[in-house]
Amino acid sequence: MAATQGGAAAAGTHLPPLVTVTNHVALEPRYLFMCTNSLSTFKNESLFRDPDGDLVYRLTNNSGILLESKELKDGQDRTILRAKKFPLSLAKWTITQPSSDAVLAKTRTVSGMAKYGVEVDVPSAPRSDAKSTISILPDLSNSRVVMIQNNGKHKPDTPMCVATYGENVAMGMISAAVQDWTYHVVLDPGADAALACLLLVCYTDLIEWNAMGAANW
Repeated sequence: MAATQGGAAAAGTHLPPLVTVTNHVALEPRYLFMCTNSLSTFKNESLFRDPDGDLVYRLTNNSGILLESKELKDGQDRTILRAKKFPLSLAKWTITQPSSDAVLAKTRTVSGMAKYGVEVDVPSAPRSDAKSTISILPDLSNSRVVMIQNNGKHKPDTPMCVATYGENVAMGMISAAVQDWTYHVVLDPGADAALACLLLVCYTDLIEWNAMGAANW
């Protein structure tokens, strides 16, 4: 699998650095595989493993009216990030630091692509990166999700992550009743792996709901 859209960086083109909120930063292209483990009607897990099969992240998804939340832990069961969804919204998540509840990032739908695109503000980023946002968009022709950092006018975008749907997911559309998502994830150098994995699952929720014809806010 190609290592995302990082060809420009490999060719020597200078790109603005990716914003990060944890110390789980990929130093080189990093490969993970995600599968879903259903625990109950209102709870499942997104398990991210490395090529050797070792558990890297366990993301618990709690669903239900007014109660939707996510918790990302590392392979040693240490909580890294938490996320809580705004009531009656399919894409507005607030991501926090677990020990202080400090807001690290916020998500929203993309204007004009409310059913299939998510933007992420990172208020915790250094001031020099204040205008940077993360976009999560579908690339249906290649059966994948693309995550890039938008660096503002007159600056090139920085690739962050590409997640290709597993063979059991047809063009990213699958019944929410099944909840059996798989992804092959490639993280670009400099990407915050923990943040990218959490954002990918938040995005998947949006796609899953809209595949069922759900309303969107």
